[in-house]
Amino acid sequence: MDAALKRSRSEEPAELQPPAREVEEKEEEEEERMEQGLQEEEEVDPRIQVGRGELEKLNQSTDDINRQETELEDARQKFRSVLVEATVKLDELVKKIGKAVEDSKPYWEARRVARQAQLEAQKATQDFQRATEVLRAAKETISLAEQRLLEDDKRQFDSAWQEMLNHATQRVMEAEQTKTRSELVHKETAARYNAAMGRMRQLEKKLKRAINKSK
Repeated sequence: MDAALKRSRSEEPAELQPPAREVEEKEEEEEERMEQGLQEEEEVDPRIQVGRGELEKLNQSTDDINRQETELEDARQKFRSVLVEATVKLDELVKKIGKAVEDSKPYWEARRVARQAQLEAQKATQDFQRATEVLRAAKETISLAEQRLLEDDKRQFDSAWQEMLNHATQRVMEAEQTKTRSELVHKETAARYNAAMGRMRQLEKKLKRAINKSK
């Protein structure tokens, strides 16, 4: 019976195997599907990428703000420290020379007035010198015009020549008036300057000790 069973099994038809080409094609298709699946997994939604970029910018901005706030606080602490130190030194200085500064105030005020008077006197001197030069040039213009008129017998004293002389004469008159005013201002400012310097020198001698301590 066993022999018959074996014989019947050996007589059963063998299983049909698919052709080798079909197997290769199926394997290639399977590989393509797997690769496509991996690519789909690797691809990220563009919105997610944009969100990541904005998140990185936000984190960087937050770090910058924190750093700047720290620097600002450090600067404030340094400022408070310097302010306290300066206040202490100023208080000590006031205690040390406060009375001398108060006593020497008249001298420093007189010195300021003298300096202002000096500047005004210098300006008045420059104005006077300028007015003198303008007057000299105007007189020279008239003198040359009259000389040429006398040297040239053929030149006629017409209206144009008369107008030119009138204009030159007007300039001379204006220059003389300007010179007179500037000369008066120069004398006044010089007198104020001399008086201010005299006052300053008197106070300098009187308050010499307080002045030296207040410097």
